[in-house]
Amino acid sequence: MRPKPGPAIAVLAAAFFVVGGGVNAGGDDFKLVLVKAEVGLAKAAAEPIEIKLVGKSGQAVAGATFTRIRLDMAPDGMAMHTAKATLSPTATPGVYRLEADYSMIGRWQLSVAAKVPGESETVTGKVVLTVAP
Repeated sequence: MRPKPGPAIAVLAAAFFVVGGGVNAGGDDFKLVLVKAEVGLAKAAAEPIEIKLVGKSGQAVAGATFTRIRLDMAPDGMAMHTAKATLSPTATPGVYRLEADYSMIGRWQLSVAAKVPGESETVTGKVVLTVAP
């Protein structure tokens, strides 16, 4: 006759799922990557920048929904200087196109928050790109 599992087994099983044995990865298991880190100011209005949202495995993540997008000049000490920016998916799964109106040369920081399919946590990321003369 086999004994019934006691409360200790139930506590250990619950701890396993809480501490990290669950199925979903955390929001910090992803990073934002620039496909191209520099654009010339003359081309900036016409040339979109492409970014990837990459998981720990190195694979680009398709189907993300961006809930917050901010583009500012924080890297050059001018966080109050912002530009309107939009992100849209491209034909390449996991690659997103950033269209923005860069008004001046310098370093621009893109900050995003996104919902990734299958993840309960919001993914956040920042990248810095350069607008050159």
